Amino acid sequence: MKTLSKWLKIYLLSGLLCFIFWLGTHLKSATGASQSSMMFDYYNVINAGLFFPISAFWLKTIGEHAGHQPSSVAAIDRGVNGTSYFLAIQASNATIFIPGGFDSVLFQWLGAFVIALMNYIFALPLLGLLILSKLFGWRLFEQLIVNSQKRAYTHMLKASHFIHPINLADLTAMATHPHDQIVFIGQADDPVSRTAAQILLPAIQYNAVTVHYLDVSDISQEKLREVLNVSAIPPLFRITGPQSLITIDLNRISEAIQLAAESPSVS
Repeated sequence: MKTLSKWLKIYLLSGLLCFIFWLGTHLKSATGASQSSMMFDYYNVINAGLFFPISAFWLKTIGEHAGHQPSSVAAIDRGVNGTSYFLAIQASNATIFIPGGFDSVLFQWLGAFVIALMNYIFALPLLGLLILSKLFGWRLFEQLIVNSQKRAYTHMLKASHFIHPINLADLTAMATHPHDQIVFIGQADDPVSRTAAQILLPAIQYNAVTVHYLDVSDISQEKLREVLNVSAIPPLFRITGPQSLITIDLNRISEAIQLAAESPSVS
């Protein structure tokens, strides 16, 4: 049923784009600016009925799976409709023109339409690349999506004034001689880290809370467990005392950061 719904939405969009291009072509032909509108109409219909729907559905499927956390991990609720998330986004540079920033419905619709329009225009070559990538195991589009997510993750962390990078020695000192501090453990290769960062960074900016970030790309899990004295390493936690950690639920990041902002002991 879900797959059928996706196909119906794609074909509705395909019909709309087909009409837009048909209208544009016939307006030009009415003024004598085009002599090949009939040939384009044939291609437009084939593109709308075959090339675009297949390539769009294929790309949508890749986008839903590539670079995302596995199904065994509970999906993180970004909380876009939540008040605290909205306020955090509103405080960012994303709201210069439109309240709600790039997470607003208007931006989402415009972005989706532009992507669909480009997909429609280049549907045939995209479909060819998708088929070749599948046949030869290139995973071209999967890698493009994951690499773009990694670059965005790294850039967001470096650009934030409220992310304080630390190393393993710093974390050891925090665990041994603690102050009330929030620590985020992650890496660009981890889909959970990338998803959590999208919620965490606007929240700490709005609440002006500093979070200490440890990149664990080159640190073993065993070493982290030894330092933190835990069996399972939480990606986000609050150190409140010697070997005392409070794990922050990734579905409640905004609320946890807001509570931390109200605590004068958090540093």
